[in-house]
Amino acid sequence: MKGFILKTTFVVLFVISLFANITLGFNLSDQKKAHKQSDTRAEDLDNELANVKKKLTEAQNSIEGSKTAYDPETKHFVEEFFKIQYEYTTSSYKARFDKIKSYVSNKVYGQLTAAGVPDTPKVSFKNTITDLQLFLTPSGNGEVSGLVLLQTKYEVEGLKNPKVTQVFKIKLVNKKINELETVGTFAEPVQES
Repeated sequence: MKGFILKTTFVVLFVISLFANITLGFNLSDQKKAHKQSDTRAEDLDNELANVKKKLTEAQNSIEGSKTAYDPETKHFVEEFFKIQYEYTTSSYKARFDKIKSYVSNKVYGQLTAAGVPDTPKVSFKNTITDLQLFLTPSGNGEVSGLVLLQTKYEVEGLKNPKVTQVFKIKLVNKKINELETVGTFAEPVQES
């Protein structure tokens, strides 16, 4: 009788072990497939970003002869605005909205504060600019328009998030940013560990 129970227990444990191994095999296969899709998507995003950078560089090269486009004062003005607006810490987060008023028109300021000036969250965070490229050209009548490529890295409570690249379309009128539009946003895929 003990031999029968022992054999039955062994057979049951064998079947359970076999079922568990098959299930783990399917899970591993699914995870491998998901990882491969993630890698493919990351490559696609990298290629898309490379194409955008290439087109922006070509655009910059095509307007290289223009004095207004490369006016150091205008370039510095735009760079300062983006640094104030997109490079901040917990302590400078709210104050940046007052600082940008002198850089933008009332219309653009209204866009940026449409939901009101938010209170500073109670967590430690910072946003850092890792790349800032300007592609500006004169439009006539003292107006300058162009594209801005901005790459940032965001960190919350010491946890680093993937880099985000944004492309903005801007227009300056009378030394103020009169139009600001996000044309595209590209984020690096999240890597699981």
